[in-house]
Formats: sequence, structure tokens, C-alpha cells
Amino acid sequence: MPEHAHEEHTDGAHAGGHGDHGHHDHHPLPPPEPDAVAAVSIFAWGFGTFALVVATIGLLSGYFWMERRAEEHVKVYESFVPKAQVEAQAVAQKRLEGYRKLENGKVQIPIERAMELEAKGQR
Repeated sequence: MPEHAHEEHTDGAHAGGHGDHGHHDHHPLPPPEPDAVAAVSIFAWGFGTFALVVATIGLLSGYFWMERRAEEHVKVYESFVPKAQVEAQAVAQKRLEGYRKLENGKVQIPIERAMELEAKGQR
């Protein structure tokens, strides 16, 4: 019986079920190719990407910090200055910077333009 079991494994039908593929021809492997990795380029690319990410984070942090400070300033300003006063200042600023026709037929001009005409002696 042991001879029969031995014959079973040597007739080409390998015990692992691989058939003829169980037989390996020993061909020498080709020599490995040298690594063609451009380590300097990869490092430079990685470092550049890292620097870009850090710069972007820095710029966004600065932007949001300034926006937060501006919002805090508005909230503090509004809490100390009554809303009616803020509206009155806006109306006064509009009068100083805009053109409008008065009820008496005259035209009101921006304060900057009026000062220029006054300096030139024109009214």
C-alpha cells in the first residue's frame, strides 16, 4: 500500500489538486532592476505640499481671526452706542457725502466738493 500512495503523487496529479501545475521548472530569475526612485524629487514634492498646507492654514487662521475681531468690535460698539445714534450718524454721513435737491431749489453737494469749490473761490 505505501507504494501505491507514492505512485499517486508522482503521476502528475499532485496531492494539492494542481494537476500538471504542481511541477516547477527551475528557471533562473532575471537580476532585479535597480530602484529608479527619485528620492530628492519625492522629498521636494512632499515638503512643498506640506509647506502649502501650513501656509493655507496660516492664512485662513489669520483671516478668520480678523473677521472675529471685527465682529467683536461691532458687538461691543452696538452694546455701548444706542441704535438711534448709529442711525443718526448714518443719515448725517449720507448728507455729507451725497447730492440732493433741497426744498428751496438749491442743490446740496458733498462736503469734499464744497470745500474744493470754496478753496478755488467758486460758489
